[in-house]
Amino acid sequence: MRLGLDEKEIQDLGSEPEGEQEEDEYASRLGKKHEDPQDNRMSKEMAERIQEWVKNGLFEEDEFECLLESSPRIGKVNLEAPKLNKEIEALNLSYSMRTKDNYYVEYYNILGSSLTASASAMTMIMEERKVPIDREELLDCLTRSIKLQSVLMSKLSHARKAFLASRYDAASQKMMIKRESTEYIFGDELGKALDEVKTLEKSAKEAQPKPKTSFNKPQAKSSSRGGAYHLNYKSPPFTQEQERAGYRHFSQRSSYKRASSRSFSPTRNQDSRSRSGPRPAKRAYHQSQHQRSRR
Repeated sequence: MRLGLDEKEIQDLGSEPEGEQEEDEYASRLGKKHEDPQDNRMSKEMAERIQEWVKNGLFEEDEFECLLESSPRIGKVNLEAPKLNKEIEALNLSYSMRTKDNYYVEYYNILGSSLTASASAMTMIMEERKVPIDREELLDCLTRSIKLQSVLMSKLSHARKAFLASRYDAASQKMMIKRESTEYIFGDELGKALDEVKTLEKSAKEAQPKPKTSFNKPQAKSSSRGGAYHLNYKSPPFTQEQERAGYRHFSQRSSYKRASSRSFSPTRNQDSRSRSGPRPAKRAYHQSQHQRSRR
């Protein structure tokens, strides 16, 4: 009967299994495997409040201002949003650029106050051996930091919605900004909601009374003679000076024609032709159409 263990059995007990040895070798060569992140250790009460703040912001505007004032951004480190240079101010920035810059300044200051509160809480924990931790003061710093970060997320979400919805019409923009974010920024089934807005707009246009169409001819512009119908109503009417000048020119031409007709004498022309003698007949291709018809 054997009471002890052999040397080989003792070595086997002290050594690791082959599977574990392979995993350690893979880990030493390739690194450790990525583990799935566990759920945060946030309590249910804390999660519900943060979700409400991120969705709608704080309930009172005065509370937001008090949070900013109770977390000063200027001290051992300056966390205040930098001001614009005088050279930039002199450029007369457009309204849209100034509006965007004001939003950026607001986001910067919110994050600076939150960072101040978080750093203060971290400092109290790190210096616990020197100074005992004041639990109320520590919780107050953490509460301010959490609220400010939640407000910042709410404002950034609203700004992102407004930026992405700017390519749509006004009715669609209002609907998209009011939608609650889920996994997607504008919630689920956005296409269905856009189709509903288009349907409502179409039905509203159809319900409006149509304007009456008139088939009357365009009224002619009155001329300088006092309301006379002008055929070419798109052209400007003549002035009195232009009409008088045209009438004088017409009368001169008509008087010249009358004088020239009186000075013509057919008998005198016939006598001149008889004295000069007969003229040779012209070829048909040299004669005019009137002459050829007379022959």
